[in-house]
Amino acid sequence: MSPTWSTALAAYFNPFRKPEMSPVTLVFPSSMMQSHAFTRLAKARGDRVIAASSVKADETAKHYDYWVYLPSMYDPSFGEALADLIASEGITHFYTPHMVIHPAVKALVARESLPITVCEDPIETLQGQYRDVFAHAQSAAPFIRAISGFDLPEALVASLFHFGEQIYGQTSETKIAAMAAVCAIAPKGDLIEIGSAWGRSAFVLATLAAHFDTGNLLCIDPWAVEIAHQSSDQEYLTQAIGAMDWEATFQAFLIHMLPFGRRVNYLRSTSAQVAALYRHSNPAVSSELGTTSYTGRAAVIHIDGNHGLECIEEDCRLWRPCLLPGGWLIIDDYVWEHGTGPQQVGDALIENERANIACAFVAGKALFIRFKADAVRERLHSFVDSGAIS
Repeated sequence: MSPTWSTALAAYFNPFRKPEMSPVTLVFPSSMMQSHAFTRLAKARGDRVIAASSVKADETAKHYDYWVYLPSMYDPSFGEALADLIASEGITHFYTPHMVIHPAVKALVARESLPITVCEDPIETLQGQYRDVFAHAQSAAPFIRAISGFDLPEALVASLFHFGEQIYGQTSETKIAAMAAVCAIAPKGDLIEIGSAWGRSAFVLATLAAHFDTGNLLCIDPWAVEIAHQSSDQEYLTQAIGAMDWEATFQAFLIHMLPFGRRVNYLRSTSAQVAALYRHSNPAVSSELGTTSYTGRAAVIHIDGNHGLECIEEDCRLWRPCLLPGGWLIIDDYVWEHGTGPQQVGDALIENERANIACAFVAGKALFIRFKADAVRERLHSFVDSGAIS
């Protein structure tokens, strides 16, 4: 698991613990962002949170249901004030993300035998989480080497794992490692993602494109429930898609893409509508990301839009000819518990063009296909000659 301040307290939020009563946690200082994240998790569990800081006009006080002032830890009255607050409010736990406050309060609690539990050392826990994510990156190295033929910097892979976990999505570490490997050996060209949602896989592709200087990333997604509806008999999948706030999902995507500047852009439309524009190397323009240029030829295409059979078939038909020689096509959810559309399309593609495929493998439930350089070139020419594309 990648390091985050919220996951660092996973033991505290263990759903299997059986407390006699809900914890009452003092969060101090309340001004740190990590304190906000902790409080959201605690409130979601139904726990009571009392926030405090040593700033009398603390602007973050408004974010808490109950906020109190505590003197500075260096003030001689701090210990007495803390003990009084514990007694008056029935506080059972103390949480701080502050690397100096933690040992000071822990020592005070032990010395005065205060009846509260102090959370784990935040820095010790955080450093352990970073060690874990580097260990995951090291474990992925043989897999990446088997695909790309060489090692990637551990810090790059660890960064992908760490930041990827911060964004909601189902792109696993295995799939991220495979994406890193194929981007390392992809030709120079655009990266296309059909279906971006919150932007987890888009973040991975954008990071890799910048690292390897591959090209710019174009994300295509209408972010609309009508288009997202899957051709599936799975009732719960349909309900989940219908209940999503797609505008909020789009806003989350923007938050995750803005750090990349003009190397990334989006078109809020269907892949079919964008395909014709893309082939003519039209730039993408948005108020948030500005103007991003594209070549009209793709090094990597990631298909993760509507998983209905007809939709995936159309995505492959329209976009595969845009691949550069030696480019990669990634079909997400080739292994999918909600339907067989991606697998049917992937299997048909491999069967029909077996002679044109350099390699294919499944990783993290996605199908990765690299077409031979000559096959891609010949396939594109056949599409142009037939009038399928212009």
